Amino acid sequence: MKRGIDISIVVSCWNSADIFGEALKSIVATAGNLNFDVTVIDDASTDGGFAHLDAKFKNDPRFSFVRNEVNVGQSAFNIMLERTQAKYIVTLDTDARLQPNALQELFAFMEAHPEAGAATANLLYPDGSVQFYYRRILTPTLYFFTTPIGRFFDKYFLGLRYYKRYHYADLDVSRVSELEQPPIACLMLRRGAIGSYIYDPDFLLYMADVDLCKRLYDRGYKIYLVPEARVVHLRAVSSSKKRGNAWLGRELNRGILRYFKKQYPSSIPLTYAVFLLDRLLRTFLLRTVGREPMR
Repeated sequence: MKRGIDISIVVSCWNSADIFGEALKSIVATAGNLNFDVTVIDDASTDGGFAHLDAKFKNDPRFSFVRNEVNVGQSAFNIMLERTQAKYIVTLDTDARLQPNALQELFAFMEAHPEAGAATANLLYPDGSVQFYYRRILTPTLYFFTTPIGRFFDKYFLGLRYYKRYHYADLDVSRVSELEQPPIACLMLRRGAIGSYIYDPDFLLYMADVDLCKRLYDRGYKIYLVPEARVVHLRAVSSSKKRGNAWLGRELNRGILRYFKKQYPSSIPLTYAVFLLDRLLRTFLLRTVGREPMR
């Protein structure tokens, strides 16, 4: 057990040996006076994993490395609950690049706001433009309005009311804002708010983050965007490049059903019917017009 650490950072890698070293460099370059440690997890990669990692990280006592023999997806992050007693845990994507004072801003905000279960950084593209990847927690009603038929009614009869709500269309990223479901590219979590796991092991990839945010709110905490904490997010998503769209689509569908079964069990009969209709319409659109509506 490690004690006396301000923040513990966890980076989980899967077939991203070509990029995760830059994420580690950004930690060292920007952490300043924060007392931190980093756990890097190779989640059963097949691209060499840590073999090509710069020796300076291997020799740095603040860094430790874990290799999973079996790919477990998002639940790889759960190892941090055993490895650290730090008050805050930071999840960092392999394609995220911390900018100066990002960690300090998140840390100061969490210290000043005990109601915050988590805080997210302001994610930017390499050209400095903002990435609007913030969502509401998915409910059965919001889910219906992400389906093709729901989108049709929302667009032509409701003025995109539910689309705008789900996607935070009016969000001002220059101000501190409460968010229900931010990305996990750089997310500082209050250890005491999490519970017995960070990500539910029942979710391999998709919906694990939505489930986490729902649990934080159910436990009485809130989640915030801290605009002064800036992170460049390359979006070099290794899973989409190496697993393929068909696999990702199947995993998304499994994640959606698992999420609603866990969080909204009473809605399952109706949600399952909506799910089947959604799959039929999306398949039809893909085969006829070659595309399907975004969620």
